[in-house]
Amino acid sequence: MPKAHKDADVNRFLTLMVALYFLGSLLAGLLANIADIMRPAPAGLAGQAAFGWLQPLTSGTMWLCAVFATASLLQLQRCNERGEIRTWNAARVAGIVLMLALTLPSVRLWAYALWDWTNGRQTVSFVPFAHLLTALCQPLLFAACAGALWRQWHIVRRLRRLPSEPHTSVFPPPPTRSHPWRPRR
Repeated sequence: MPKAHKDADVNRFLTLMVALYFLGSLLAGLLANIADIMRPAPAGLAGQAAFGWLQPLTSGTMWLCAVFATASLLQLQRCNERGEIRTWNAARVAGIVLMLALTLPSVRLWAYALWDWTNGRQTVSFVPFAHLLTALCQPLLFAACAGALWRQWHIVRRLRRLPSEPHTSVFPPPPTRSHPWRPRR
């Protein structure tokens, strides 16, 4: 196996592991929300029964969006690994946009945290270490998505610069009619 394929396989494997940890963390939060809903509410909380389902609904929707975005990112990485131009449709664009939308805010927040750290303030908490790992996964997924888009752009540029194959046929192509729906006379 050539070195380029090994690097691409390792890259996809690392992206998959980071994405699975991120999705697992979201799923654990969703299951915790569902467990909170299943507990009986105290007698004084009437609104809890009416609106308690909103948090699991939004968490479940976010988890489904993250699963879809992760699948789209892994498909894009596979196309890049093969050196193919990916055909884009609305679902694939939505998946990549979802991945960027889920992960881009964390890049900004980590930049602020790094700036605060250089100024002597500690803004990152290490106490729930699982939350810290989940927060670290988001910029890594953003980097994987941006890198995959960058590689796809270079594949498109490289393949479009290649000369097209010369026409080897000795027969000219058939003439096109201006009205193909009319029968010939």
